[in-house]
Amino acid sequence: LEYGIMFYSIFQVMVMTLIFTIFVYWIGKKTENWLVQILCYAFFALNPTFHLLIIQSDKDVFFGGFMLLWAIYLIDAIQEKKISYKLIVVTILGCAFRHNGFYAILLTGIILLIASFIKAKETKRYKKSAISVLIGVIIYFIGIKTIISIMGIPDASVKEMLSVPCSQVASVYMHEKYVTQTITEEEQELVLKYIPTCELYNLRLADFVKGYFNVEAFEENPQEFISLWLKGLVEHPVRYLYAH
Repeated sequence: LEYGIMFYSIFQVMVMTLIFTIFVYWIGKKTENWLVQILCYAFFALNPTFHLLIIQSDKDVFFGGFMLLWAIYLIDAIQEKKISYKLIVVTILGCAFRHNGFYAILLTGIILLIASFIKAKETKRYKKSAISVLIGVIIYFIGIKTIISIMGIPDASVKEMLSVPCSQVASVYMHEKYVTQTITEEEQELVLKYIPTCELYNLRLADFVKGYFNVEAFEENPQEFISLWLKGLVEHPVRYLYAH
């Protein structure tokens, strides 16, 4: 086990170092300013946070790295007005290492597609990048469903899929109960029915609220929780953004 973790950590450090190097090269090429490139290099090289986190053996490290590449390749795709194979590949990798990434990337692709129809002059620019993103999302979705089916792996838990909505609802609950004191007893009971530990809400960690999400109640009546979440979105959009 120790050797496995050791070799995995070495591999992870090498991959993340490559990703940071690609970014430093990219920023230097984009800005054409050697000082910016040096400062960017120093940021990655001297910040101890990177050194500590890239030897942490969980999916979030690679997810963060691939999303960094995804962001720069998305910029390139928008500027170059063409299908980007690099963007397709990192879209697949970004989705694969965190399911929340799938939702964020899919939403970005849809927004770009909408923008391509709204801004007539920029149609080609946005449409090509949107197509690249959506191709990657579709390949990931088909591929992951096929692999899960072949290997008999159970689908992701509802708790994981609803981690962000759980945090948002809990944030509104805490704010209304202890700050504005506007939440009714009936509303409190409804929130606690689905998120019994929402009093443990933490801005930086969703595990405290999503970990005890009442899956049985949700599966019995998903519309009720969705209505609860939508009501909070309409009435407290800023707090939802803050909680996210």
